Amino acid sequence: MAADAAPCAMSIYSSPYSFLRGNKRICPKTPWIAVGHCEIIEKMRRLDMRIVSMLPTCVAVVALLAFPVASEVIFEDPRPLHPSMLSDDLSDSDPQFATDSQGNWVVAWFQHASLVSSFSNDNGETWSAPALVHPATPDPFSLSIASAGNGRWLLAVTIDHEGIYVTRSEDNGLSWSTPVLIEPEQDPTPRWHITEGRASYPYMATDGDGTCVVMWSSRYRLSLARSENGHKIRMSRSLDHGATWSAPVDMDPVQVSLGGPSISPRIIHDGAGHWVAVWDTWFKREDHPEYGNDREIMVSRSTDNWATWSPPTALNTDAATSGDNNSNPDLATDGHGNWLAIWEGREFDTFKVSRSTDDGATWSDPEIIILPRYELRLASRAFSGLATDRRGEWIITWQLYVTNALGDPTTVNRLIMKSSSRDIGRTWSDPEPIYLVDIGVVDYPVSVAYGGSNNFLAIWSAREDGDVEGDIFIARGSKRIEKVPASEPLALLILTAVLLFLTTLCLRSGSNPIKSD
Repeated sequence: MAADAAPCAMSIYSSPYSFLRGNKRICPKTPWIAVGHCEIIEKMRRLDMRIVSMLPTCVAVVALLAFPVASEVIFEDPRPLHPSMLSDDLSDSDPQFATDSQGNWVVAWFQHASLVSSFSNDNGETWSAPALVHPATPDPFSLSIASAGNGRWLLAVTIDHEGIYVTRSEDNGLSWSTPVLIEPEQDPTPRWHITEGRASYPYMATDGDGTCVVMWSSRYRLSLARSENGHKIRMSRSLDHGATWSAPVDMDPVQVSLGGPSISPRIIHDGAGHWVAVWDTWFKREDHPEYGNDREIMVSRSTDNWATWSPPTALNTDAATSGDNNSNPDLATDGHGNWLAIWEGREFDTFKVSRSTDDGATWSDPEIIILPRYELRLASRAFSGLATDRRGEWIITWQLYVTNALGDPTTVNRLIMKSSSRDIGRTWSDPEPIYLVDIGVVDYPVSVAYGGSNNFLAIWSAREDGDVEGDIFIARGSKRIEKVPASEPLALLILTAVLLFLTTLCLRSGSNPIKSD
């Protein structure tokens, strides 16, 4: 530039967000940007200011997304699994189902004395015609089903009290293999009480990678005296998707319940090598002084993918003092170290819940959940199912029997109820009915599971007023965002005010005139 020319002002541009670089002021001698073209400087300043002014907005969006919003699992109106069930003369009962969490489900149930199944590949919207799993047997009892992935499904069933059988399907339940006996009957002598009988109450679980586990309750005749029948929880494992099974083993070779049965086993895998099993056992204090003369919830876990198991202990930490009959446990995990166990207590309209945040190593003290009655009437309930979407939503379903204030059985209602929690069972939403039957029977159990893609499914069998035969009913549920909780508007208002203030400061800091030498 010529010495006598009128020089353009040598401009120094200090970035409006210089605070992001350690609050260091730009020295004119070492300018960050020093050019002889003022219009370029002005354009760059304006562009920089736009970026800075957008920062509070971005923070606001992130903050709003971080605020919890109210959500609720809404169930559609119940309907029969197959429309023909309402008009046929077949007795359908005791449904159990499983999902691969990819929208595929298989339901198995007893139709008269036969065992049948049905498949859905659209999260329960439509179902295949029933397929025969096992032909008529004189005394079908209990069953459990699990997904082994890639179209494989496993089913365990007690057949005619002969023992525990396992069958599998490799075509999504359209056909099934010949059942294989994995636990023969231990005691074929008199069946004086079916719930205390021999090999029963099977429950299956898989890790989706070849490992499959089945647990069940077994009775041992220790003497001819009825009071000396021993009960144990036993299990068997398969490492090849259920093709072959290990010899059955006792969950604990030492612990035997002499007071009553060990039943209702549940076993869950978290996808990371952790297995947790729960069941309820009736103890006699003289045999086990650490427990009372009542039922306790027992727990055991494996951290090495089933290779070894911890000695069973009472999950309910009040086992020695509560004097309560704890029964029918269920279990779920979100796969992030959090586990929830829930079971029935003695009192009507209450459940007990305990949580673990360290993959089942320790459990919180039991908390009693007092679920409000649907109406101010005499009521009793039976606990049924627990499920989670592994993203913070936990849901329970149960059946509720409601009569009038005088207990008149002619005015009884049977309801399927549900409640949900978003804090691992610390608090629960008000119960809401999924299904109502006037003067009818809802058969136990009611099951609920999460199938992926924001879909839950509940299933049960029922005989409505006038029906002689039972039918299978389902209800599909999905989680819907409702509104911002009532406790949040004030916090949102304060946040908005702060962000507006920050935006104003940024704009004012960028409005200073461009400095020149």
